[in-house]
Amino acid sequence: MSIVLFCGISTFRKLRTLRHTSKRTTTLQQQLFKALVTQTLIPLVTMFVPAAVMMVSPFFELTLGHWEGLIMTVITTYPCVDPMVVIFFVKDYRQAIWQTVRCRRCLFSRETYSVRGTAVSFVTEPL
Repeated sequence: MSIVLFCGISTFRKLRTLRHTSKRTTTLQQQLFKALVTQTLIPLVTMFVPAAVMMVSPFFELTLGHWEGLIMTVITTYPCVDPMVVIFFVKDYRQAIWQTVRCRRCLFSRETYSVRGTAVSFVTEPL
């Protein structure tokens, strides 16, 4: 954890001193850094601490009872929560998901549209 903390602080300091990058690149770097920090904390909270509680409790002759079910539920939520972090913190991903949900850019429409200068076509072939 000390290595992770050291590297995180070093990266944060380096991001603050960036001068020769565009505003968009700096914003994206900050969003990715926030996502990385959160993705570092999520396994700690959802896997390591609950697993440590379950492993250490027998040493102190503690029975967790109904808390074991909650702990196992928290441990198993990690794989589905981890990728959602990037979607939540990175604005471009969040906007793409929101537009898809609102069906502004339906994947099955017969339109050709431009995505940041790249033409993408989702025309379906007749059977």
